[in-house]
Order: sequence, then structure tokens, then C-alpha cells
Amino acid sequence: MKKLYYIFLSFFALNLSYGQIIITEIADPNNAANTGRFVEIHNVSGVDVDMIGWELKRWTNGNAEPTASSAIDLSSLGNLQSGETAVIGKSGFEEVYGFPPSIVSSSASVDSNGDDQIAVFDSEGNVIDIFGVPGEDGTGTCHEFEDGRVERKATVASSNSTWNEAEWNVWADSTVNDCTTHINSPQTAPDDYDPGSWIGASSEISISIITPVNNTILSPGTQSTEISWSTLNPPSGAGVNILVNGTETANVTSPFVLQLQDGTSYDVTVNIDDNGNVVASDNVSFSVGILTQVEDITALRADISTNGIGNYYEITGESYVNQTDSYKNRKWIQDSNSSSVSGMLIYDEDGIIETTYSIGDGVTGLQGYTAEVYGTLRFIPFSDSGIIVSSGNTIAPRLVSISNLNADPDTYESTLIKIAGSVEFSDADGTTTFSNGSNYEITDGSTDTEGVANSTSVRTEFYGVFNSTIIPSDLQIVVGVAGQYNGAAQVYPRILSDIEADECYFKEGFTHNFDVVEEGLVVDAACWSTINQGDAASGSQGFWGLFGAPGAINWGIYYTSEAHSDYLISPRFSIVDGITDGLSFFGYQQDDGYPEPIDVLVFDENLNNFLGTLSEDLIMPEANTDNYIFDLSAYEGEDVRIAFYTDTTDQWAVFIDDFQVTSFSSLGTKTPNQSITFEYFPNPVKDELTLKAQANIDSIEVLNILGQSLISLSPSVMEAKVDMSSLQTGAYFVRLSVQETMNTFRVLKN
Repeated sequence: MKKLYYIFLSFFALNLSYGQIIITEIADPNNAANTGRFVEIHNVSGVDVDMIGWELKRWTNGNAEPTASSAIDLSSLGNLQSGETAVIGKSGFEEVYGFPPSIVSSSASVDSNGDDQIAVFDSEGNVIDIFGVPGEDGTGTCHEFEDGRVERKATVASSNSTWNEAEWNVWADSTVNDCTTHINSPQTAPDDYDPGSWIGASSEISISIITPVNNTILSPGTQSTEISWSTLNPPSGAGVNILVNGTETANVTSPFVLQLQDGTSYDVTVNIDDNGNVVASDNVSFSVGILTQVEDITALRADISTNGIGNYYEITGESYVNQTDSYKNRKWIQDSNSSSVSGMLIYDEDGIIETTYSIGDGVTGLQGYTAEVYGTLRFIPFSDSGIIVSSGNTIAPRLVSISNLNADPDTYESTLIKIAGSVEFSDADGTTTFSNGSNYEITDGSTDTEGVANSTSVRTEFYGVFNSTIIPSDLQIVVGVAGQYNGAAQVYPRILSDIEADECYFKEGFTHNFDVVEEGLVVDAACWSTINQGDAASGSQGFWGLFGAPGAINWGIYYTSEAHSDYLISPRFSIVDGITDGLSFFGYQQDDGYPEPIDVLVFDENLNNFLGTLSEDLIMPEANTDNYIFDLSAYEGEDVRIAFYTDTTDQWAVFIDDFQVTSFSSLGTKTPNQSITFEYFPNPVKDELTLKAQANIDSIEVLNILGQSLISLSPSVMEAKVDMSSLQTGAYFVRLSVQETMNTFRVLKN
């Protein structure tokens, strides 16, 4: 840096012949970002200087060139006469000088802490003066760093290492440190400097409202605000009058305190009154918001559809936190109810919410106003009003296909979702790793109506989660917070395990009996999903759920008094002729008097297309599990999911269990209740199972739930007995052949 400043000296010497401009003051007399900041420059050369093409620029210490984008054009000053001072007002100051310099001694040749400085450049791009570099302005006299330093520093000890913005609160408009080049003009309080966007000294009389900012909407509950202003060159003896919605108050001083009411708009005018004549005027309009109470985010979004963005809300109901992030204190929340879910991003840039929220917290009473940025709805809090009323809530991700997500990202935005089916990452090559803040295309194998592959973006929105993680090459299941960027859907995985290998893609002979429980979770059920659109008011009643104790668990839909439309959806699997072309399950009703019919449907793997119906309005028997077998060969070569669908009212309950996919030929072609060739009893069985047929029974085989053969007989008689006393308690399949017809049914062993 010393070498750099030596070059500056040569620039200074060259420019002394036609005029020297130095920075005499940088000040923030009101110690506030919105008020009275300015930069003062002075012509000390003894000759007039043509300022056309001259600029103020920010100089970043350590950079060879100042930041070009921060330049302020000084051309409007015209000829700055010898001894004349010019003032660059607030907005110009902020544009070129975002950070104050560090304190250094007057003998220092550089700003040792490396903070930004401000410099004057002539029309040729030469550096004429740098604020904060003592003795290098080419004048040979006291440098403005010293006198300006004292004015701002006030009582702060010179040993302080940093110029703290909070110390910009003392004004001393007089010659200091024998700096005779300092110009103390105009001789008025700093509040009289025009804080608006202006350049140059002026004799114009003006008044400028500083606060509030025009078109501001203040938060509901704001009881008062200060109307503050600054004046320039007011006539001697003149006063200020203020008009609020047409009502005038004379001879007021800044700040003027105005009492407010929610939902009210205010038009404010301030006038410099010189003996009854208005010689300068300024005005602003602002309002106080009105708080609209909504039950949940769904209702809030509905109100936005009617009344637009920018209004204030209180969410009275419970919202679940599904993700938090330290960047801008972001928090993603969604409705707590499962039947109608909307989500929203809390964008708390100002740190209004001091309460710590965790994933799974249920929060009520959130207050804020809405904004939309890049198509995403933001909720900007104005109070720390949210109360955590529950914690540790389980937030089940919403199952959504890529095509549906792309078609309507607003519906899923800011909620926790799970992409239906497994996906592939287009960028996966076995070595490439994820990068922070990047988008990665995923596809699910489906196509749109024009045959183009459906895809969306996984975005590494949360920095540090996927550092140095290789993009997986195999099929993956993706969970994350749904987002969008100008209408393009995105998914934000929260943790590494939100992207994991698809373990639910089943192959030959898979069976789910839902009886294995690990760490309190039904293992098989993790690969199943539900779409619940019914009455969830009664807790687990009214939509598909798991019922029973370990060893006897099944899926069921249990009592609903209102119409519903609910699906239980199997994992996906491929249908291969002779291998996975047969489906079986067991099912029963709670009460034949109130049957709950179900449809057995076939969908494609991503739930985009309905492929066919295996059974419509199937009514199963009461309190007795029956085996149902279906031939899937019509869907050979397809990747499918089986859906169990029910939509009735005022019924009792229906249950299914022991879902199995294997070859159709091994399952048989008839269900036990449809066959007239045999009967079996008792069921459940304790020791001995009896089978009777109208023809000789060719073979009997008892299999466990995994399809393993445990007992095999060839009785060749019409009535046979099977000793099951040695088998453990549980469910078993019995497969028998009568006259080359294969039948399979389930029995329970007590």
C-alpha cells in the first residue's frame, strides 16, 4: 500500500496547477441512516475548478482500483469557485461510502485496518484526494482526516481502533487542529443540511421530510410516530407549520409526534411559513395497517387471492415448523391439519422473532405482513408474537409427482413434500459432488403429453448440508421443502437423509405383512403412502392408518361420518410375466351391516396416470380374513402402484393385510369364498386344519408369510387334515390343488 500511495502523490502534484479539491467533512450529525448524512468538499486551489466529469468514488483499501459502480457524478457543480464549499447529500453519501474508515493516527500513511475510504477523482480519472490518508492531499497543509476526525470522534479516545458509527453523534462546526483549509459554511446546525439526493452548495430555501418514508405502511398497533424534517436556508424568523389530513398545526419543531389509529391513512405536509407566506414545502403519505385474523395459512392465501399482497395478518391457528435456517432468520411453516395444507416462508431479515423455533414446533399467534419475491410468498414478522404450543410434532411429507409439482408450485410451496416414485439425478457421474446454492435436475422416468421427460430441480438451498457429497447415481427418494423461483418448482432437501436410495422398489415375490416393528415403526409401512382427503377430525379415524398390535398389524380405514376420498398406495413394482404378474391380499369388514366397499386400482409409478380397475366396490366378509387374487398380466412391462380407494359415508371399517406380489400361476385363480370345490376349518386353527373338497385333493402346501414351504402333503382324498400344532402363532398361507385348480388362502395359527 505504501507504494500505491507514492503513485498517488504524483497524481496530486500534477493536478495542483489547475485546482485542488479536498474532502473537508464526512458526517452523520443525526446518527441515523435516514437523516442528514453528507460529504463536504472544498476548493482550496486559489482558482476556479470545472467539475464536469469529476466523481466521488469508494476506494476499497487493498484494491488497485476503486469500485466503479459506487461513483457519484459531480458534474452538476459546474465551476466550483476558489474557496467555495459543496455538499453531497444523503443518498450520494450512502452510494459511495457504505462503511466508515478505521481510526489511524495522523502520522499514519495508510489505513492499517483496510476499511473502505472515499476519494475525489478528476475528469481524467486521476486521484485528487483520499479521505483518511493524512498529508497526502497535495496541499502541504492540515489534512481533512484530522479535523474531520475530531468532529466525528468527539470524546472517543484516540486509542480506539475502530470508528464506530454509533459515535457519529457530535457536531463541531468550527476550525480544529489548526486546519485553516477547513471551511465552516453554512454556519447552521447539521440538521439544516438537506438529507435528500442533491449535490452542490445552494442558497435555495427548502424543507425535507425525513421520517416516515413516503408510502410506508406502519405495523398494526403502532400508536404514534415522529414526523421529522430538515430545512435549508430558512428565512430569519420563519416557522414550520404541519398539516395532517388537512388539519394544520402552526410553529412546530422537528420531530412532531403524531397519534395514530389502525387502518387509517395519513397525508402530511410541512411548510416553511415566512410571515404567512409558504416559501418551501414537502409532503408524504403513509398509513397504519389493519390486522386481519386468519385461522391458518390456507385462509391467509385465500385472502391474498382476494385482497392482494402487502396486508397484515395474525394466524390464530397452529402452524408446524418444517425447517429453519440462520440466513435471514428464515423459517418454513405449514398448516398443522392434514386435509388441507398450505405453507409459507417466514422471512425475518430484521431479527424480529427472538423466540427459537425448532422443526416440529406448533406455533400460534404469528403476526406479520406478506410480500412476494421471485414468486415465493414471504411472511415478514413485525412482532415476536408467536407462541409455541406444542413440540416434536411429526410432519409427514406430502406425496406429489414431478408433473403435478411443476403444474402448480403455489399449492405445495413451503410445505414438506416427497417426490412420488424414485428419481435419477441427471448430473450424476459417480464423481461430481453437490455445490452450495446450486440446482440439480431430477427425472422420474415419466413424460408429458409431447413425450418430453418430466423433471424438476433439487436445490442445495441450505449451505453446508451436502458439502463434498457425491451426487448419487442410483434411484433415489427425495424429500424436502417445496420452493419455486419465478414459477419454476424446486425442492430443498434439509438434511443428507432427505436424499436416500430407493429401498421400496420391489422385485419378485415381495410380501408386506406389516407385522415387523423396529424402534416403534412398522417397517413395511414406510414404503406405503396415503392420500387422505376425508374427515380427520377424530384423530386417526376417517382415513387410512395402521391398526393392531405387533404381530397382528394391518392397514385400515376406520369410521367416518362424512364423505371422504382416501387412497392407500402400495410401493411401485414392475410387472413381469410369470414373475410378478400376480397380486394377492387379505381383507375383512368390521361389520357386515355397515360395509365399507373399496376399489382396487392400478396407477403408473408416479401416480400421474390411472391404468385400470382390478375390483370395483369390493365388499369383504365380516371378521374373517379372505384372500383376494388378481391377474396383472394385462399390465406387463409397466411400473405400477396398487391403490385401495374408498369414498363412502356412515360405514364402519375395512382392513387389508399381507400384500404379496409374485407369479400369478403360483397364487392360483380363485379366491376361497368363490370356490365351490372345497372348504376349510377352523380358522383360526389351534392344532389341526381340516380341508374338504368335492374331488380328490391333489396337494396341500403350508407356507409362511415369506413364501417359505413348511408342510407339504399329497393326500389324494376328498377330506384331509393338516397338523399345524408345531407351528408358531401367526399367519400362514395354505395352497392346495384340486383337479389342477390352484387355490391359496390364509389361516391364523393360535
